[in-house]
This record gives sequence, C-alpha cells and structure tokens, in this order.
Amino acid sequence: MSSIDSKFQSPCLDQGESTFFTRLPGEIRDYIYHLYASVDAISDGKSTSQPEQLFLNEEKPYDGDGENLTLRCCCQRIFYEMRRAMVREVALAFYSQWNFRLQLAVHGRLDWARTQKIRLQLRNEDKFNLIGAGFTNKALLRTKALQVLYIDCSEFNRPSNRAIGPNIVISSPDSEVGADDEAELEEFGQRHFLEIVLAGCGTQLERLETVVLDGKGRYPAFWPEQVRQFVKAEVQVIELE
Repeated sequence: MSSIDSKFQSPCLDQGESTFFTRLPGEIRDYIYHLYASVDAISDGKSTSQPEQLFLNEEKPYDGDGENLTLRCCCQRIFYEMRRAMVREVALAFYSQWNFRLQLAVHGRLDWARTQKIRLQLRNEDKFNLIGAGFTNKALLRTKALQVLYIDCSEFNRPSNRAIGPNIVISSPDSEVGADDEAELEEFGQRHFLEIVLAGCGTQLERLETVVLDGKGRYPAFWPEQVRQFVKAEVQVIELE
C-alpha cells in the first residue's frame, strides 16, 4: 500500500511493497549507500579563489548538491536509511601555487561540525600548497565528529595534466625563479605542509580514529611519523600503495 509524502503529490512506496533492494542485508545496503554518497572534489566540486568566504561562512553555510527528491518520492525507506547510514564526507583539492583556487565537494549543506570524513586530494602539479594547507587546518579545527582524514597523494610524480576544468585559469610561475629556488620551495613545502594542516589538531580532534596516506612511495617518507606527532597516540596511521 502506498502513502503520500506531504511534500509531494505522488504516492511513495510503502514498506509492505518492499523492493528487492530493501531485502538485501543491511551491511550490503550500507556499503552501496557509502559508494553513492562519496564525493570527488576534482570532478564534482565547487571552485573558488576565496574559500574562507564561501566554505567557512557560518552565517551562510554552503549548499552542495541537494537531496535526491526523486529517490524520496519513490521510496521513503531507502531515502531516510541512506541519509542515516552515509558518512558525511567532504573532499578538497587545490589548484596552482601561483593563482590559488580551492575546490570542495559535499552532498547537501556543508556542516563542518557533523563532518566525519575529509578527503584531501593533492594534485601532482600543486602538491605542498601551503595556502591550501592553512585552509584545511581551519576546516579541521571546526569539526567535532571527524573520524577519518584521508590524504590522497596517488597523483604525485605522474605526468602533468593542466586541463582541470572550465573557468579555472592556471598561471605559470615566474620565469625568473630558477631550478634551485624551485627545489628549495618544494623541500620547504614537504617539511611544513602537514605541520600546517595538523597544527592544534591533537587536542581538538577528539573523535579522530584514522589518518590514511594514499600513495606510499610518492609522498615524503617522513610523513607518517610527522602525522603521529600531531595526533593522539591512539590514532591509526595507515599507508596505502
């Protein structure tokens, strides 16, 4: 038997007329919900050169993509079950040391206090971006439920691809900056990037359980130990190939 949702004029499927999907084990449904709710900043995100004004504005929280109204209309059980089960995930990516932009992706309204996972996608061209590191630190310190910090370095040392999407202009570095200067800047970034990202997080991130470093062999070898210096002793640091 069907019912009518107050926000819609069309009937919504009742539990008594359960679809095949709702008969799957809860663990499988939760896994599917997680895959559906995952976000990719590089392909799905909103880009801006003023991320603090757009993404850290408490008076006007940023709205990502809206709730799936079609799903809510078709099957209320799946809609509400998915909303309860999915991890509130935010993905970040940085663009260019020389013409800084930050891209963020989230499902629904951005709420740092309820965010459970932050995925930091570091691009080969723009790794060790200290401006982006500073923004990430401010975001981390606003979370209250963060469980997983995922730092994706899998693109490090791969061929450059400057085509990152429409309306994003990438400037070239100053031609007067020599190779030695660039090497010094990269070494400085390697040593201080995570320091900036995680400053003050050891006492603030009470629910943090895991820090994942994806791309072992591509990021600096001392990064795992550096992470441990800035988080609680019980936090697990995982390295992925």
